Amino acid sequence: GLLVYLLPPLLVKLSGMYPLTFWQTLKFHLRTDWLLIKAVREPGVRHDLVLMSLTSLLPALIMAFRWSASFGDSSRLGTTLVNYLFHAVNTVIFGALVWVMFDPPFSARQLAQEISPNVPALTFHYLGVLCIGYYCGYFLLVFGKAPVPSRRGGTKPDPALPAELLWLCPVIVAVTLAAAALAAGLLIYKNAPLIRAVNDDSLLQYARFSTQNLPRGGACLLSDQPYQTYLVQAVLARDGRENSYPVLDTQSLPSPTYHKYLHQRFPQIGALTVTTNETAMGVVGPPHVLALLNQLSKSNSLCYLNPSFGYYFELFYQEPHGLIYAMKLLPTDTLLPPALDKSLIAENESFWTQVVDRSRPAIASALHPPNYKKPTGAIGWFMKHLHPAPEPNPNALFAGTMYSRSLNFLGVQVQRAAEPGDRHAAELEQAATLFSEAQELNSDNVVAGINLAFNKNLRAGAADNSVDSSRLAADQFGKYRSWDEVLIACGPFDETSFCFKNGAWLVQYGMMGQAVASFHRVHQLAPDNLATRLFLAQIYILARQADKAMEALRDPLAQPDHFALTEFNSSELNLLAASVHFLKDENAEGVALVEREITRHPDDETLLTVATRAFFMRGLYTNALHLINHKLARSPN
Repeated sequence: GLLVYLLPPLLVKLSGMYPLTFWQTLKFHLRTDWLLIKAVREPGVRHDLVLMSLTSLLPALIMAFRWSASFGDSSRLGTTLVNYLFHAVNTVIFGALVWVMFDPPFSARQLAQEISPNVPALTFHYLGVLCIGYYCGYFLLVFGKAPVPSRRGGTKPDPALPAELLWLCPVIVAVTLAAAALAAGLLIYKNAPLIRAVNDDSLLQYARFSTQNLPRGGACLLSDQPYQTYLVQAVLARDGRENSYPVLDTQSLPSPTYHKYLHQRFPQIGALTVTTNETAMGVVGPPHVLALLNQLSKSNSLCYLNPSFGYYFELFYQEPHGLIYAMKLLPTDTLLPPALDKSLIAENESFWTQVVDRSRPAIASALHPPNYKKPTGAIGWFMKHLHPAPEPNPNALFAGTMYSRSLNFLGVQVQRAAEPGDRHAAELEQAATLFSEAQELNSDNVVAGINLAFNKNLRAGAADNSVDSSRLAADQFGKYRSWDEVLIACGPFDETSFCFKNGAWLVQYGMMGQAVASFHRVHQLAPDNLATRLFLAQIYILARQADKAMEALRDPLAQPDHFALTEFNSSELNLLAASVHFLKDENAEGVALVEREITRHPDDETLLTVATRAFFMRGLYTNALHLINHKLARSPN
């Protein structure tokens, strides 16, 4: 069976489509399994694997041996007790194996989901099914046939039961057959609706909608989600358009081997070239990937297949056209993506009305699978006591999750297009509909729920636009465990405190350009928030946009009472203002602000160090030397 490991590398090699050797492909597959094996070291994973083994590996191990009836016991009573005990153990195992097929909480699939959504459980179920066949056959064989003499000539072996209980044999056989028939019937009752649902066209619809608004004349499509990539590639191949719309997996772009494959498969792309040094190191750095995409955008249309974030969007922003997101270069003078105009909003509204109307029935059915805890009739009574887990249509749920994230993304863009302070703006009503539909198609979209609640407060004129970190409780994220996991699954936030948190998170990871949009939104909603203005000023200074930086600082400098300035943040404010003056070659004003802060805080080592560096970088060596001498006088050693 392990020879199957050799099949994918062999197919890759024989296809001639991929610049990979047999051993490179095999090593990749083995490394994937090795990572899973390493996870067994975690106590929770070991516990779940032990439980999964009880209804798969253990029964297979027991049936793999031919057990002696006596185990060395010479007494007839001992042998009889051992036989009865063996029958009882087999009965318990047989019952547990059949029960597991109904997917109770201790089944392999349920336990595998606790480890990770991508951990396969089918192997365990295969073992369980094999064991069911053996143990069912055990009862039919042992109790269904009269004992026959040994082929070696000897006496007949003892019957399965004493003579006075032989009448139970046909009963046990009948009960075994009845149990098998009942289990098969209940499994058909449970699984037939799901099989019909899974074979619907949810995924085909999603792929069709994803390719509905592609640019005419071809485009390069970017995607960071493999399942989505496969679906779009499949429908493009079905339509004969795969060469006009190559799909690039963004997670593979740092690999030189992937670039080589793209050149072979899509020679028309042209721009994706890597250096010899990068090929030798086996990695293409983010700056080069970004430069390649920038170069590619000049000769090809670039589109993303899903709302996303990351270092690509330090250069580009996403313009929504249904489920296609055109990659546009960010304006160099503001770093802000332009607001959606009314025609673009209308185009997207028309598209999503069609999508939601056609997709809602299947997704709603998947979100509300049969509730076996409320039995109806005899079959319902059996199902209730088997405790099967509700099993929704995964295809419809996947499509609903993708639609929901895109609806939430569009809702945020539409809401930000509304005039600030106008609670009767049509865009707010449109955004409310989009957030509501996003929640309807994915009940786990916590971001859409937060955005919808904020939207209601905006329309009612009762929104609390202050930045309050207490609103950012982790329990609001539901099943999502980290900030980036929430954004990937649900889309962006538009509530004031969450926008501020998102901006600070982006700054922490060096994505300054994207942070501007979040902080600009906070500035719109809470213009008196000093921290937001300081962040905006820092980013614009780094981008060498002095006027934008001074625009962020102007009100706090002119009206300090409105911003609750303290000793600490007033120093930061003045130093940023000095940096703006230096950036505009207004050295005298910058020096005056710095020296004023040094006069106020002569013993602040951090301030003295920052000021010295600032003077040095501007070529103000006399000022820098004065500060150095001041520090030497205080600390001569």
